Amino acid sequence: MSGYTHNGIVYFAKVGRYVKIGYTAGSLTTRLQQIGKGHRIICPHDFEPGTAVLLHSIPRAVIRDEARIH
Repeated sequence: MSGYTHNGIVYFAKVGRYVKIGYTAGSLTTRLQQIGKGHRIICPHDFEPGTAVLLHSIPRAVIRDEARIH
């Protein structure tokens, strides 16, 4: 067993024509609102803020899990 606490969430969120794969140890709802505004993410030059739609989530994750998916 690893020494990591598996209490985060890896998520896939769609904003416009882009899909964001990310990790949060906090509120997923809050994170989706931040993504929709382009807050705390690196955005492509043609990114347009909008509603972030959750496509899928993986509970009980660590940040290393998100890196493996990329």
